[in-house]
Amino acid sequence: MADLSKQQVQEQSQQFVNSLGRPAFIIIGWQKDDGSLDVVQTLEEMNPMSYVKAMTWALNEVTSKM
Repeated sequence: MADLSKQQVQEQSQQFVNSLGRPAFIIIGWQKDDGSLDVVQTLEEMNPMSYVKAMTWALNEVTSKM
């Protein structure tokens, strides 16, 4: 499978977030064929405090399972 284009993933994630019709964010990361990583972030009218709270929760979830 060919590597995903960062631009394509960014555009698709932006379309998805826009389709929700409410403040939202999404972060997507993936490993490319060469072993490197790519990450995209999409924000749509997201309250900064809510964003930080959600990211803190997600980081805690990931690190607690390592």
